[in-house]
Amino acid sequence: MTKTTSSADVNVGLYEIMMILNPDLRESEVKKHLADFEEALEKSGGKIAERDFWGKRALAYRLKRKDEGIYMIYNAELPAKFIKELKEMLRIDKELLRSLVIKLPVGHKYTKFDLTLEPKESKRDFMYKKPMNVSVKHSGTVKSVKPKEAVEDKGQEANKVDLEKKLDEIIGGGDLKL
Repeated sequence: MTKTTSSADVNVGLYEIMMILNPDLRESEVKKHLADFEEALEKSGGKIAERDFWGKRALAYRLKRKDEGIYMIYNAELPAKFIKELKEMLRIDKELLRSLVIKLPVGHKYTKFDLTLEPKESKRDFMYKKPMNVSVKHSGTVKSVKPKEAVEDKGQEANKVDLEKKLDEIIGGGDLKL
């Protein structure tokens, strides 16, 4: 016996929807916006399998003059005919900074975001630390760099000696007897 699939099963797929909302929204506005979105998904015949609210997070780069965004991820079973309408709905939403809809493979298991696994130091903090005052030789040993003042003093002494030699050459080297 072979198992037959109905046309409804063929047209439904598992999708992941990621949204980054405007960080200036109040909590009540965010809840209402997400509730309206979920209602639209369910009216279309979709079924939400997973919800993962990340909250307000720093963006990797600025979007619409914002440095932060409110992240929300859904995994949902949606009819294929609704995907085009969903993308258009997300595109015209003024409170979204960015959105992404992708089709997931069969058997996909979603792993929820875990805040405890986040690194303690952000990438920006690392990039803007002051460099250490050391120089590295090719042998791999570390040697401290001499202060600028000491280097400048040697350079000034060398310049004085060079100037005296040049002056002697110009004048004719030796004492002038007048």
